[in-house]
Amino acid sequence: MDGDLKAHSSLVHLNGGSRVWLEGFHSSGWGGTLEETMHWLVPWLQTGVTLFSPHAVYYSTRGGWWEWAPPDTGWRQPYFEHYGVFADTVSRVCRLLSEGNHVADVAVHYPSYAAVGYLSLDDVKPNEHPMGASNRDPRERITQLRRAYWSVAGTTHRKDTETYAGSLRNLGLDFDVVDDSALERSLVRDGKLDIAGERFGVLVLCGTTAMDAPALAVAQAMARQGGLVVGVDVPEEERGAIPGAVFVDTAEEAAALAERKAEKRAEGPGLSLHRRTDDADIFLLLPKNGELLKMHEPAVESARPLPPAVYRLRTAGVPELWDPVTGRTGPVAYVREGDWIRVEASFDHWPAALIVCGATSVRDAGSRAADESAAARTSALVSHRERFPAEIGSGPAGGGEERTLEEWRVRIEPTLDNRYGDFDLHAERRGLMPPERRMMRVRTEERGEDGTAAGWQMPEYSDAGWDERLWSEAAYWHVHKGESYDPKEAEPLVYSTVFGDLKFRSWAGRMGRVPRRYLHLGEASKGETVWAATNAMAHEEGRFWIRTESNADLQGWVNGEAIEWSGGPEERTAWVRLKEGPNAVLLRAEARSKGMQRAAVEINESAAMPLPKWIYAGRPAASSHLRIGLAAPPNRPASRVRLVFAARGRAVLAVNGIAVTEHGDFNPYIRQGQEEVDITAYWREGANDIALLLPEGKGDVFVDGRIELADGGAIPFCTGPDWLDERGEPALVHHGGVLQFAETESLWINDRPHPLPGVGWLMPGSAPSTAPVPFVADASRIGRPIWLRFPLPVGTHRMHLEVEGKVRLWIGGQETAFASGCCSFAPQAAGTMAAVRIEPEGALTEAAVMNAPIRFETLPRLGKLGDWRTALHLPHHSGAVEYETRLELAAEGTVLLDLGHVRGTAEVWADGAPAGVRVWRPYRFALGKLAAGSHKLRVRVTNTLGTFYEHGRPTSLVGANPAVTYWDKTPRPEWQASFPAGGLYGPVRAWFTQSEEDER
Repeated sequence: MDGDLKAHSSLVHLNGGSRVWLEGFHSSGWGGTLEETMHWLVPWLQTGVTLFSPHAVYYSTRGGWWEWAPPDTGWRQPYFEHYGVFADTVSRVCRLLSEGNHVADVAVHYPSYAAVGYLSLDDVKPNEHPMGASNRDPRERITQLRRAYWSVAGTTHRKDTETYAGSLRNLGLDFDVVDDSALERSLVRDGKLDIAGERFGVLVLCGTTAMDAPALAVAQAMARQGGLVVGVDVPEEERGAIPGAVFVDTAEEAAALAERKAEKRAEGPGLSLHRRTDDADIFLLLPKNGELLKMHEPAVESARPLPPAVYRLRTAGVPELWDPVTGRTGPVAYVREGDWIRVEASFDHWPAALIVCGATSVRDAGSRAADESAAARTSALVSHRERFPAEIGSGPAGGGEERTLEEWRVRIEPTLDNRYGDFDLHAERRGLMPPERRMMRVRTEERGEDGTAAGWQMPEYSDAGWDERLWSEAAYWHVHKGESYDPKEAEPLVYSTVFGDLKFRSWAGRMGRVPRRYLHLGEASKGETVWAATNAMAHEEGRFWIRTESNADLQGWVNGEAIEWSGGPEERTAWVRLKEGPNAVLLRAEARSKGMQRAAVEINESAAMPLPKWIYAGRPAASSHLRIGLAAPPNRPASRVRLVFAARGRAVLAVNGIAVTEHGDFNPYIRQGQEEVDITAYWREGANDIALLLPEGKGDVFVDGRIELADGGAIPFCTGPDWLDERGEPALVHHGGVLQFAETESLWINDRPHPLPGVGWLMPGSAPSTAPVPFVADASRIGRPIWLRFPLPVGTHRMHLEVEGKVRLWIGGQETAFASGCCSFAPQAAGTMAAVRIEPEGALTEAAVMNAPIRFETLPRLGKLGDWRTALHLPHHSGAVEYETRLELAAEGTVLLDLGHVRGTAEVWADGAPAGVRVWRPYRFALGKLAAGSHKLRVRVTNTLGTFYEHGRPTSLVGANPAVTYWDKTPRPEWQASFPAGGLYGPVRAWFTQSEEDER
């Protein structure tokens, strides 16, 4: 069913259930707001969802470096303080839509019986993962059945929804999906199917009449009794199976027939859902088709509140509007038209409408009074909550006075709780995350230049030609493609020795590690050559160990001498001689396959342990196996022995002749085909035999293990060419990408020194004990003064800067005292230019002199409305901003406040009294009656974690990234640009209506 919600909700409807569970919206990204999430959710509520589980809440995010198919919509999100409004709304909607029975007159047959007949175990190709086979149509007949079904029912998941909207949905016809088992349980009365309290007058067959015999008998009986059985794109040879059925070529023809036959329940410009209890009709009404945001579309500044829509509903009851935001109910104006009523559905409270039509006979004065009393209790309960949904009023009705509020005093409010290092592992103090800047303009004074004399510190100076760097980044290498290395063609290769290269963004997220292959050599075709050059800065002359790791074939030269490598491309090692000072290093990388080429290079005084390899038998046979002998040192007994075992192709792990576990079909995405195994129970004193049995001969296997000794020591072991096959020949190493770029460290059980020296903040066990020899792209820049320029956030009065070197600092062109990593000054306007001159220590260049982001302390100050990143110069601030202004009234009257566009959530106070919370448009607040005089208005806006994750974190999932959104590969750069944004955009307007007493 491929996650098709309509099929799943139908299973619940037709089997006596009430809850249809949806886990969404994985991989939609960190930047989705509650407003957007509700827009995305509403169509699925109409499809039948009655239980929503957001994806996901992580135990930890490890400084922003652990994620898996985000977002996390839990407590880390700035908007979480207002999440209760969203959660209560969803809970009330799902509770109400779980009542009674679903009402639809059309049943769509799910052609699973026929489809199974066209499937075979042989459809899985050799060495293909089952997930790959399941996402592919093995035969044209399967494709025909799928397309026939989708053309009728549409796809009610986020993939292919625009391609296959569904002919029934296009006509506003609701339906349920029935399979053979549902048909078998049904009764046919007067040409209608009775299944679990639902009655269907139309049965649509999708591409086939093939079904099991009892189901076929029901379909035949329905047609015989005058019910409409219509087949879409059914082969001619199958059409005689159901006498009386109608067969058409297209889904549109079938929908037209169904529309004429079915008893419609609702008519309007959008989709609807009808449920019926013993005493009421429940209608979920959606806005006009196309008004809701598309799946995973962001709300932009040009978006407007949803307009109302007129619906006709078939009901004998009296309609009420049930508001799931507040939990209150109220009357709805309507016009009776025979069996129908005509109502205007408003979508101001939330992006849909719930109309409940109860029988007038049971809604006497007593029950009405009880309802009103209950509503009053609910209202009182809500008003005493710390945060509650706002009263939105009815909108400006004309005749009042409109004012645009333009002068705002703003205060930055941190909300990200970093006590456990969820957002930053570099900060020594683990409290709320302060505003910070990670990106800045960088320039190095070249020989003969004087930045101060040239005015680089002045606000009016143009730094448009400067490089932009993330803190700790620098250009360490020069790279280019070609047959030979040409320095004139080379471009700088930028990365950080602290967090590596952020150009590589994995599909579902980093798993709390800095990838070892930090050199991004770019995309290349098979056989294409990429050159990389740098200088290795040796502290003394001597013999040094060098290791490279890559998915490309690497050759290398040091000071013009060819490196004599050992090993394959995934790990090559050698010993080289370096002179004191700069040593020219040149690499030639030839792509082994098309795609991204990546590498790691480490030069060190001492050699490190070998890396685990995927290995296989060179001459596979039924008796193939790979084994190694292991033992603990004499007088140092083992206390525990464990390993990670993974396999592609069938493989059995045996210890001392005892089969322990078996694996195959390794898949890193779902952690399939891998296992951490404790083999202590099979271990014996002295020699031990670890064997990987390959009953089918072929197969790739992987082991990384450790012998933990009673004295606290440990001995690592891993698969490699030292494992021998049954002929005593060395195992062969798999040089291809069993994992992406053949990286294996996600499987390691042992910590190993990382080729980058600064990763200990995230991977403390991988910090190298001996620092690698540093690389410098241009040795002539060592020791040259480095300049940084960046605008200050609104209200900045103190700045913290951690750098390696001597600092001079200017704020708005005025030099400011800097001591102990900090400087203070008067609160600044947003965008005031700061300039920093650093005389670096050691071989550090560019932003590598920075040990942390620049952090700020702020005070309230006048600021502008708009995107916080630009209007307030808060490029990474995920949190809250509070806006304050004063409203002057000459007379008493009622005030309605409209915030205009908000990307996030909003909470309002008038003279300190709370006016409630809005989490979707319209961001309108009924402030009630205010006396003549001056009134203080305060607005608190929260955004998403999209801003925090946009720069300086390895995610590719802020929002709308087509490289990740497998359900929609359409590039939408305007969507991508919106997801990191947040703030109060306005225009903010207040409508004042004078009290009648004052008018008199």
